[in-house]
Amino acid sequence: MEDQFRKLSVLMPVHNQHYSLRRIVERVLSSPVGMDIELVIVDDGSEDWSAGKIVELVRQYPNNIKAVFHPQTRGKGSAIRTAIEHMTGDVAIIQEPDPAYDPAQYPQLLDPIRRNVADVVLGSRMAAGGFRRVLSLRRAESIRFLTSLTNVLFNVNLTDAETSCKVFRADILKQTVLRARGPAIHLELAARMAQWNIRVVEVPISYARPTLKEEPSVTWGQSLEKIKVLLSTRFIRQQFTTHEGYYILTVHDRAGKYNRWLLSRFERYIGNRVLEAGSGIGTLTDSLTDRRHLVCLDYEPFYLRMLHLRFGLLENFRAEHFDLTELMRYDWLVQEQFDTIICVNVLEHLRNDLGVLHKFDEILAPGGNLILLVPHSRSLMSPMDVALGHYRRYERKELAKLVNQAGFDIVDLFGFNRLGGLGWFVVNRLLGRKNHSAGQLRWFDRLMPIVKLCEYVLPFKHVSLICVARKREGIEEVVVGGAGEEATRELKET
Repeated sequence: MEDQFRKLSVLMPVHNQHYSLRRIVERVLSSPVGMDIELVIVDDGSEDWSAGKIVELVRQYPNNIKAVFHPQTRGKGSAIRTAIEHMTGDVAIIQEPDPAYDPAQYPQLLDPIRRNVADVVLGSRMAAGGFRRVLSLRRAESIRFLTSLTNVLFNVNLTDAETSCKVFRADILKQTVLRARGPAIHLELAARMAQWNIRVVEVPISYARPTLKEEPSVTWGQSLEKIKVLLSTRFIRQQFTTHEGYYILTVHDRAGKYNRWLLSRFERYIGNRVLEAGSGIGTLTDSLTDRRHLVCLDYEPFYLRMLHLRFGLLENFRAEHFDLTELMRYDWLVQEQFDTIICVNVLEHLRNDLGVLHKFDEILAPGGNLILLVPHSRSLMSPMDVALGHYRRYERKELAKLVNQAGFDIVDLFGFNRLGGLGWFVVNRLLGRKNHSAGQLRWFDRLMPIVKLCEYVLPFKHVSLICVARKREGIEEVVVGGAGEEATRELKET
């Protein structure tokens, strides 16, 4: 696993620290990490000789140091964000220009990521292990209070959320939404990693200031700012990543009651050899792991990595990188003899939806079931659909015709979630909203009894359609009664 991490980016914000710069830079570049080291130094409007010292160091180490200069002081958080924009490594570590954080500890901090047991590593000054420099009582209690607040707000159990020593997979850090301008950036980073729902590991580090007197003082204003950032991150600015798809999937993954309700609408049609076409991060997959054979396909490498982390140890599970629109690549799937194909919120993203359905017909065993969930009604088409990459929303007759053309007989076809349809129309169609709200879905999940009641009493279009279709076994079959029979009759009339 180590070969995938070949370059380490060290991010160093600098402000009026010219006397310590040279020695800390030399220690960073000589750290025995076994990787190429890229040091990104951001001078945050220093008023001393730091800028000149940085220029000297760049001349001395032109292949290792990248320097960026803020013309005015913007704050430590802004400097770190600038460094993130300019880094090119596979792994990133934040390093203060401060000898208290020793670069000789990099190998032990990088080890969990290089062994693929962590995505983020926090160097904890408070965790047991090794040796720990005694802090002043005020400083220690400040760290404990802010860490406890982080733990309560984000449901984690960190020992040192405020540590400056943090290591990240670069692909995650580059897609993390950060807004803090000052020292609160370190707490914001810890909070965002909790929201990512990824593997976070703490490693004890030595923190060795010469004397207690040399510890940085923390003002009441700074403490209040840190609390404000934590509260804002938790309750107001909840979107933690620029990866819109992953954010939406994470929001839905946490809506347990909604997901169980959705599964209950078609669970009886699911067999024992299942193909999930478009698995995302595994929200539905989690309920399918008891099947005899489960294959998950997705085109997004990051989603596949999450699938492997969640389910990779199961013998009946397999996940593959696959683009459903590449119609020449389906041959190997025919041998799997699937009795069920599940495709949830995927078909609307594909230009050639009929071609993909024909391929589903080819790889499905005779008599097997195809389960589709698609967005309903062109009248609900909104800016949100465009932002999500939807080519269309489906009318009932249109979906029935499409599925029949692909070689399936409809077993059941029905609408799903009327209250969601009303909300989609008001929020996304009328108000033009383009992004999901974690808070809205959380409340929607809590009000599930009312949501289910609205299926029977609310006179509005469903937000989705669920279609269950069966592969023909060589002769024309009579469609099962109920919604399937009605849909087929409407199709013939058309």
